[in-house]
Amino acid sequence: MAPVATTGNVSSGYARRGAFVRVVYLVLACLWWAVTLGGRLPRQRIVVLCYHGVNDAQRERFSRQMRRIAGRATGVAGVGPGGLGGMMVCVTFDDAFANLLRNALPITTELGIPVVVFAVSGNLGGTPRWSMPRGHPEANETIMTEAELRAASGLPGCRIGGHTSTHRPLADLAAADVARELAESKVALERITGTLIADVAAPYGSWTPEVADAARSAGYDRFFTLDPCARPDPDRPWVVGRYSMSPDAWPIEFGLTVCGSYSWLRTMRGAVRGITGLARGRRSRLGDTAAAGVSP
Repeated sequence: MAPVATTGNVSSGYARRGAFVRVVYLVLACLWWAVTLGGRLPRQRIVVLCYHGVNDAQRERFSRQMRRIAGRATGVAGVGPGGLGGMMVCVTFDDAFANLLRNALPITTELGIPVVVFAVSGNLGGTPRWSMPRGHPEANETIMTEAELRAASGLPGCRIGGHTSTHRPLADLAAADVARELAESKVALERITGTLIADVAAPYGSWTPEVADAARSAGYDRFFTLDPCARPDPDRPWVVGRYSMSPDAWPIEFGLTVCGSYSWLRTMRGAVRGITGLARGRRSRLGDTAAAGVSP
């Protein structure tokens, strides 16, 4: 399964998809659940969830989600070739929003659920300075300070990971800038937390195979994307796909996600990107032909 470059703004609010799209996805997920015998096929391994913030209004819904998976939650060390048997669940959070300290980490700590919090080392203690869509629900959320990040890293089962230095889409950057974003984040977070930073997540889910290789060269053990996939890539086993998740997800959406029943999204998105790329290439060729004054 070859990695494919992806990019895009992923909102933590499921409602932003729209009810119709969610229902269509839900029907397809139900079909996938039936085909894979409820996620019990042997090739299914670990579902890695990607949350962002958990605000005060979402706390109870998040708690219910965590209680559903408490018996099969695993840490990132369980992610990899030949991982744990059965369908396990790993919980991660992007951006290190301060509301996690109130509404998420006390719950995961109580339930013994290991988590990874991915922090943007150059954007701590304020609101997000990276690009977000107009009206994004987390545009004004406060990010953990250095002291709060240290406190989070000291909680049982909580690891800190890198989310680059400035949260730029890595697939759009020159190789030297990618290396800088990855290396500076690792050095800064290790200084802040006093712990080894072994994991990094791609902002916006934007990556290429070259970016994943650069993360490995920078000293990270695992590179997390936003490609829904319950199995590691055989060519790059350190690349880990994740499923976008929110406390606002319907209970049935959450249940199907942690069974790996949204895995078909990766194939669908790859097909859409391929078709889009072909169409773009055809338009470019037609434009070149027209510019040269030649009939297509």
